[in-house]
Amino acid sequence: MLNFILKLFISVTYAILLVACSGSTESLTSSNLNGSTVISWQSPLSNTDGSELTNLSGYTIYYGLSPDDLNNSLSVSNIGLNVYVIENLRTSTSYYFAMTSRNSENIESSYSPITSKYIF
Repeated sequence: MLNFILKLFISVTYAILLVACSGSTESLTSSNLNGSTVISWQSPLSNTDGSELTNLSGYTIYYGLSPDDLNNSLSVSNIGLNVYVIENLRTSTSYYFAMTSRNSENIESSYSPITSKYIF
C-alpha cells in the first residue's frame, strides 16, 4: 500500500451541460441535457511518515452506483489538475465517488473518503 497521507478532498457539484442541436438554442428540450458533475480535490503533500511527497504521478477517480461498487474509473495523469468534469452520467441517479493518488512506480494509495451526488 502506498504510504502517502491521502489529503484528497472530493467536492462534488452538480452541473448540466446543454448541448445545442442544429437550430436555435431557445428550443432545447430535455433530450439535449447530459448529466455531469465536477470533481475537485486537494493534492497530497506528504507521506504518512511526514516526509515530503516528491514522486506523485497522477490520480484515479473511481465512481459507481453504490459505495461498494465503484466500477468506473478515470485516470488523471496531470498532477497539476485538481478539477475534473465527469460527463454523460445517468440522470435521476445517485453516484458515489472516491479517488486515489499514484506515485512514479504506479503504486496506488488507498481510497479517499467516498462521497455521493444525486444527478438530476
